Amino acid sequence: MADTATKLETDRATALAEAALLDTPAEEEFDFLARLAARLCGTEMAGITLLDGECQYYKSAIGHDGGTIRRDQSFCQHPVTCLERVNDTCWKIGWHSV
Repeated sequence: MADTATKLETDRATALAEAALLDTPAEEEFDFLARLAARLCGTEMAGITLLDGECQYYKSAIGHDGGTIRRDQSFCQHPVTCLERVNDTCWKIGWHSV
């Protein structure tokens, strides 16, 4: 499974680089999708994030500031790197393992 995760991560990073979305201005299309997600999930906050090798970038942030955080502090890196479905993001404070 580690080989599969490494290949998928390499492929994902390549696709992200080819899409040229990092360090670009906000786009209404992404904000629309984030607002739709918030509405469908009945939440006040939603976001669309992009992960490169070092950081998590918010392409859209609804109901919060977004910004950039280090990848090792990001929740979003966990489902990407361990190939597991996350059913409950609140089950463990600190998120030490999936």
